[in-house]
Amino acid sequence: MRFNRTAVALLLAGGATVTASADLVQTVGGQTNVLLDLALLQAAANLQLTGVSDGVITPGNLGPNSVAFVITPPTSAELPSTFQYDSKDFFGTFSGSINHRGSITFNNAVTVGNFEILFDNGF
Repeated sequence: MRFNRTAVALLLAGGATVTASADLVQTVGGQTNVLLDLALLQAAANLQLTGVSDGVITPGNLGPNSVAFVITPPTSAELPSTFQYDSKDFFGTFSGSINHRGSITFNNAVTVGNFEILFDNGF
């Protein structure tokens, strides 16, 4: 099993968990914070942050250039989070996704959002 940026981001995602049984832990909510290097985005790709959708928290918990996306609960009609694991065997039972609502827009033209973070065992 190899870690990639997605796996690291998942481990850094701030979220509430609940134990559904003696060993099964599930994500039920929270937020994922993203620190934007606005100067680098501008210099490297000519991207300028021009908007955020309702529900995106600004600033996020990482400083003035951060945003936070709300984690959708497992009961959500759209993009429900399904991430879970057995507390006695985290990596062996790690499954599902942590889904998010909200978007950010660059240059009034490029919108990124409503995304999921998941672990790809085959990567």
